[in-house]
Amino acid sequence: MNVLRNLSLPGNRWTRCIGTRREFWQKINEQHLAKELQDIATSAREGETADTSLFDPKVRLRTTRRPSLAAAEAVARSSLPNADEAGFDASRRTKPWLHYESLRGQTYPSGGSAPRYQDLTHEDAQRLQEMYMRKKMMDRKLLWLKQADLPNPQRDAKLAMRARKKREEEEKAAGPGGDMYPVPFQDVHPGSRKLQKMEESARLDELESRFRARIRQQKVENARIVKANKPQVGHMVVDPIQRHVHRRLVRQRVKIHQGLETFLTQNSAQLLYEHLGGAAVSIVRICAKKPRATQEIQYSLSSNHDPEWVQRQLNIAAPKLRSQLALKVNLGQTPRIKFVPYTQSQEVRRRYIWQFAKAIQDRIPVGGGGKRFDV
Repeated sequence: MNVLRNLSLPGNRWTRCIGTRREFWQKINEQHLAKELQDIATSAREGETADTSLFDPKVRLRTTRRPSLAAAEAVARSSLPNADEAGFDASRRTKPWLHYESLRGQTYPSGGSAPRYQDLTHEDAQRLQEMYMRKKMMDRKLLWLKQADLPNPQRDAKLAMRARKKREEEEKAAGPGGDMYPVPFQDVHPGSRKLQKMEESARLDELESRFRARIRQQKVENARIVKANKPQVGHMVVDPIQRHVHRRLVRQRVKIHQGLETFLTQNSAQLLYEHLGGAAVSIVRICAKKPRATQEIQYSLSSNHDPEWVQRQLNIAAPKLRSQLALKVNLGQTPRIKFVPYTQSQEVRRRYIWQFAKAIQDRIPVGGGGKRFDV
């Protein structure tokens, strides 16, 4: 114990040679355990008494290169001859990742015999090669972007400031000398370096803002051209985005139609009988121009109920039915719904044509006193 206490002193020369306190105590414990095991094996085999000498740890006085794995095993066998016979192996902490045959050094790039094995497996080497090729491609793209003439308001503002400053210096050199009567000042001289830097910074910010506004205006004009509606060829939609919107609108209509039919027939008694009074409501069609627009639900009433009362009750129940659509039909962005009583298209056409027929009838005088055509 006195020896261990001496070893643990902060100013001891042995503690200075060891990296950290944890590794130091680990080595001491391993050596002490190896000595105890050796004494137990000796006493069990020969019947002799255990060694009563003090434990003397072996600590390197100076740092040396860590031996290879084979050399470490040979030293362990030589230091503990009876450990293998007793069935105990000496515990020595080694770092196998420090003992490997590298592709570099004598083999690469100077040449020589090939190594017995490589640093990486085939999958790791293939993955490393793919990542290296991706890095080279990314470097080429960045180099191309740097060399390309991309809009850069900061660079343009600096170039404009340099040209303006050069022009002002030329005008100043070509013109007469300085002012005969300098501008009076109170705190700072008008030609001081501080004021000049502040003016240059303000001019630089102003030019950069103007260039950014110009780039923004160009982007808006280009976006207007790109987002322009493509003309249709007959009744065929050519624009892929518009065609996708139409297809999504059709799928949405089918889901909403099936969901509302289910909710208006198989729902809670509070909604069907207490709120709607047992009215038989069926969905005829759904009209909407866009998927996120308000969906116009056209319904028909087949029971003996007041249509106006049913319309008011459906308007009250619309938010509840929309919530059920979002939860049970699994609609990501559920649009608003609006219930409208269905009117047959034939009646709509008759009503639309009747206004023209009425106007023609009003223009014809009573009694048929129109123009006569003699044969």
